[in-house]
Amino acid sequence: MKISCCCGVFVGFILALLCMAAVWYYFYCRENPEATEKGMVQVEETWEKTKNTGDQVINFVKPYTRNKANGQAPAPQN
Repeated sequence: MKISCCCGVFVGFILALLCMAAVWYYFYCRENPEATEKGMVQVEETWEKTKNTGDQVINFVKPYTRNKANGQAPAPQN
C-alpha cells in the first residue's frame, strides 16, 4: 500500500468534512440567527474555560522550571 493513496483518502475526508460544515452553516445557521448566537455564546464560554485551564497549568508548572542563573530547579512553593 502506498503512502500517497492514504494521503489522498485523508485529504478527501478532510475536504468532505469542510464541505459538510459549509452546507450546514448555509442552511442552518444563516437561516436561524438565534441558533448562531447561541452557538457563539457556547464557543465563548468554552474558550474562557480553556484559557483558564491553560493559565492554571502554566501557574502550576512555573515553579518547577529550571532557574537559568544557577542551573537548578527551585523547590516548589506550597
